[in-house]
Amino acid sequence: MQTPLPRQNTVLNATTQNPRPRLHAVYMAAGSGSRFGGGKLLAPFWGAPLYSHGLAALAACRTCAAVAVVSGEEEILAAAKSQGFMPVLNDNPAEGQGHTIKLGLAALGTGAGFTHTNTAALGTLFLPADIPFITPEILAGVAALFLQNPNLPAAAAFGGVRGSPVLFPARLHRALLAQTGPRGGKALLLNEDVQLYNVAAAHLLSDVDTKSDLAALSTLLK
Repeated sequence: MQTPLPRQNTVLNATTQNPRPRLHAVYMAAGSGSRFGGGKLLAPFWGAPLYSHGLAALAACRTCAAVAVVSGEEEILAAAKSQGFMPVLNDNPAEGQGHTIKLGLAALGTGAGFTHTNTAALGTLFLPADIPFITPEILAGVAALFLQNPNLPAAAAFGGVRGSPVLFPARLHRALLAQTGPRGGKALLLNEDVQLYNVAAAHLLSDVDTKSDLAALSTLLK
C-alpha cells in the first residue's frame, strides 16, 4: 500500500492535454503475489482478471509510444500482444521489481546511452499491474505533468502521498538498471523533487496485496 513520503515534494498544476508521444511504459506484472497466496494478478475483479484493468487503461490512454509488459504468466503476455504491446518474459519473479525494471528497460531499448537529445523517449512510466482503479486520465495527467519538466520524476498521489504510477526521466534510467530487490526504483526517489499529480480519491491508487484488499476494493465504485 502507499507509504508517506520521506521528504516534501513539489506539487504542480497538471494539464490533461495529450503529451508528445515520446514516453515509454513498463507494465509490471511479474510479482509472485506471495501475500495473496499466489495467482494474484489472475484473480477475478469486477468480472475480469486483476491485471487486465491496468492494461486496459494503458491501451485507452495512448500516451506512451511503446509499452513493455513484463510477466511470467502466459495469459498476461498473450493479452499484451493482443493490445499491440511488447510482451517480455520474466521467468524469475522472485528476483523482485528490480529485475522486472531491467527486463522492461532492456526490451524498450532505454538503457545505457540514453539522452534527452535523441529521438528516444524522454522518460519511462512504471505501472504495477495490481492497481485495478487506475484510469487513462490518471496516466495522461502524470505524463502531462512530467512533460512540463521532463528532468524531474512525476507520480500520481492522493493528499500529497505518492503512489503509482511513477514516471522516471531518462537521466535516471542508468541508475534504475542498477537497482535490485523488491523496492525497485523507490530508493532513487528519496533524493528527487518529485512532481505530484493529485487524484480525487485514495482508492484510485490502491494496490492489492492480499485477498482482503481485493475484497475491500471490490465493494467500491470506480
